[in-house]
Amino acid sequence: MVQIKTILVPTDFSDASAAALDFARALAGAFESDLHLLHVVQDRTCSRGRPRPSACRWPACSSGGEQDAHAQLEQLVPEAERQARPVQCATRVGHPFVEILSYAQAHHVDLIVMGTHGAGPSRTCCSGA
Repeated sequence: MVQIKTILVPTDFSDASAAALDFARALAGAFESDLHLLHVVQDRTCSRGRPRPSACRWPACSSGGEQDAHAQLEQLVPEAERQARPVQCATRVGHPFVEILSYAQAHHVDLIVMGTHGAGPSRTCCSGA
């Protein structure tokens, strides 16, 4: 039988991401998996051309966007559910696909569940640039 110990749900807080989270929560319950929620705050230096992870970690850009996103992530899973299974919430600043894959590798994620139509407006941290 397949063992899924860790499930990652990258979210942009869209309806598609909410549907993916619902599916991942059901899977986590069935497989008794840890659930990880991740939001990537896209820095404007990452949205132009090729991703440059070293340029995407400016503290001035990341602090407000990451704090807001982390607060939203914490609200996605009810406290009662958190008592039943480990739920980790994380934010990163950078290019979404780079950060999602990096997080998955670092946390030994077995399955990534994400929405396919969540291409709504992304959170940017340096809106004045």
